[in-house]
Amino acid sequence: MLKIEQNGNTLELYASAKEMPITRRQALQKWILHDSGIGSDMESVDKRLANVLVFATNAKFEEMKGEVLNLRYTLFSMLQGIDYKSRAFACFVSKINGEQVNDISDDGLKETARKLGELQFTFEEIDSWFEEVKKKLIPN
Repeated sequence: MLKIEQNGNTLELYASAKEMPITRRQALQKWILHDSGIGSDMESVDKRLANVLVFATNAKFEEMKGEVLNLRYTLFSMLQGIDYKSRAFACFVSKINGEQVNDISDDGLKETARKLGELQFTFEEIDSWFEEVKKKLIPN
């Protein structure tokens, strides 16, 4: 386990794939796949639009059609307030201030992410920790 203390709060995170229960790891993979494949932020929208322009310029209309569909999913995710990265990170959270976090349903992960925000953990901090912990989950 990895402990992070900040603002008088303590997070306990799974630090490796070996520590994470199977169902939690499956949830993590789902949200990581959504984040890397679709995205849910303006950076993802910009990436999709740039790809559409490249495909249109090179007359790759099938690829362009696929990218427009991905852009649609990205915009839908943004409008629905779905943040794939924060839900993926929430899969890592084992305890918040000593309280066990067991609900890994979509709503449960959304609630865990909400609690982290309420406790003043910033996206930048979470993103940094997420990238470090995520590296350890990829088996060598």
